[in-house]
Amino acid sequence: MKIKKGTILEIYHSRKGKFTGEALEDFETGADNFYPIVLVSETVSGMATYWEKGEKILCKGSLCTIKIKGGK
Repeated sequence: MKIKKGTILEIYHSRKGKFTGEALEDFETGADNFYPIVLVSETVSGMATYWEKGEKILCKGSLCTIKIKGGK
């Protein structure tokens, strides 16, 4: 799936849980290993770290599912 810069996304991450993010640049979910996403929801806790709203959050394609917010 092609994602355009600025698209609001729902991310379901196996280690970080569910959160909302925004694409920092264009990317393709099937081709890219890591997704450039900035957090737009509340604080997210990972296994050893946490991210706050506005921070870039590391999303590896093999660990998460992405859905366009408000989309299909």
